[in-house]
Amino acid sequence: MLEINIIAFTSIKNKGGYSDKLKINGTLKYFIIQTAASAVILLSSIIIEINRSNDLFKTVFTLSIIVKIASVPFHQWFVRVISRIGPLNSTILITWQKIIPLVIVSLTIQRNLEIFILLCVTVSPIELMNTKETLKIIALSSIYNNG
Repeated sequence: MLEINIIAFTSIKNKGGYSDKLKINGTLKYFIIQTAASAVILLSSIIIEINRSNDLFKTVFTLSIIVKIASVPFHQWFVRVISRIGPLNSTILITWQKIIPLVIVSLTIQRNLEIFILLCVTVSPIELMNTKETLKIIALSSIYNNG
């Protein structure tokens, strides 16, 4: 489901054509990061299923989910992608694209999530103080709401 979501959104982002280089750059950045995070999620979940006592891969699974939802400290790519795409695509990315990873977080991750919540609610407002662009403010607000 994660990969279908990535491919569908990538095609929606480029609906208008390939004329804008920033749009292409944002699309490729989004696709590469999301695909790598999905691959790590699949690999770590297979290893966790084989060996349930492996805490290293449970941590890797948690970190890759955090990359997918663009939470602190893995959020800079998200701010850059949001600033390069239009307002409609930003809205879709901020809302619909985070539903599946957040459901996975709520179903699987039970421990050590407090530190990421604390980072989200402290780092985002600090970065918001230095930002004047509307789309970056919306992206950082979305990261704040992850907490």
